[in-house]
Amino acid sequence: MSGELRPSLMKLKSLSHLDLSFNTFKEIPIPKFFGSLANLQYLNLSNAGFVGLIPPHLGNLSHLQSLDLEDNRLHVENLRWVAGLVSLEHLVMNGVDLSLVAETNWILDLGDNFNLTANCSQFFTKGWENIQELDLSFSKLHGPLPSSLGNLTSLTYLDLSYNVIEGVIPSSIGQLCYLNYLDLTENKAGTLPEFLQGIDDCSSRKPLHKLEFFAMSNSQLRGRIPDWVIAKYYQIGTSR
Repeated sequence: MSGELRPSLMKLKSLSHLDLSFNTFKEIPIPKFFGSLANLQYLNLSNAGFVGLIPPHLGNLSHLQSLDLEDNRLHVENLRWVAGLVSLEHLVMNGVDLSLVAETNWILDLGDNFNLTANCSQFFTKGWENIQELDLSFSKLHGPLPSSLGNLTSLTYLDLSYNVIEGVIPSSIGQLCYLNYLDLTENKAGTLPEFLQGIDDCSSRKPLHKLEFFAMSNSQLRGRIPDWVIAKYYQIGTSR
């Protein structure tokens, strides 16, 4: 399918599932009226030829559970609109250009004043507790990961590979009780925490007890490998 997407779609008041992936819309922006499809629970716009700014109107989709924007020529200027996606469980934004996101007080408040560049801290906020899978690979994320990463307590899958994330990985990742996949390949992460923060709500008192895949190859890893990694026999690729 190609051509123009018309606002007549808004007449479909009960529309809950919209999949436009792998179409050829020939470099048109994502229509703003998509944010008026109030009952949408699933929206897939991946590999469809969309370009330009992701409309913040998508933040009006309070029932949306799955959003896939993969492999389009898209960018964002801020991520405040994501906070409106209160039902979101699955988000794919790999390939989205985040380099224009500017640092704001809103970001600093969410990141507990870590003096971060904006890009990383905006993704790990309160209100994202229901997200189960998050893929932000190849998205030009930079700066250190904030400790608020530990807020995403429902995460099972986290892919942050091929970005410019730097600094110490926060010990709060130990609060992600259900995490079984973590990919930090090709970053500048530096060091792993010696100890992990756990929470009493986990079925096991051992942090990251469900983690089965952990990749951190080519991430400029320095220092000793902590005991919590060695004890679980995680696969960590050769670091530069």
